[in-house]
Amino acid sequence: MLPTVSGWTIIRELAENPLTSDIPIIVVTGVEPAPAIPHAVIVLCKPCDPEHLARIVDDHLYPTKRR
Repeated sequence: MLPTVSGWTIIRELAENPLTSDIPIIVVTGVEPAPAIPHAVIVLCKPCDPEHLARIVDDHLYPTKRR
C-alpha cells in the first residue's frame, strides 16, 4: 500500500496526463487473483520472480530489442 495516495489514483493521473499517458504501467499487487486494471500493460501478483519482472520492464523499455 502506498502511504499517501492510492495506486488507482496514480494510474489514473498518469493515463490522463498527455505527458505521461504513453508510459507503460506495470502493476505488482498483493491482491489475488490480480484484478483487471485499466491502463496497465501487465498485472503481476506478489510474490513475483524478480528476473521475470526485470524482463517485462526491459521488454517495455526496449521493445525492438531482440532476445
